[in-house]
Amino acid sequence: MVPTHYILLGVAVLVLLSVLASKASERLGVPALLMFLLIGMVAGSEGPGGIYFDDAAVAKFVGTLACARISARSHRGC
Repeated sequence: MVPTHYILLGVAVLVLLSVLASKASERLGVPALLMFLLIGMVAGSEGPGGIYFDDAAVAKFVGTLACARISARSHRGC
């Protein structure tokens, strides 16, 4: 089992990379989604990051929450 502080550090690094990729995508004129996919490929099990994730139920739950959040924000006009 991986210690919790390593998991939190990994999540923090991925969030930081995502913020930097978002800023870089604006400057380069590249869609942000493309940058996020690139980060995911590098961090994933086949890339040098080696993060292995195979829990479909958790992925579905997180995706559903994200869709609900996006839907709620779009109705407020934000």
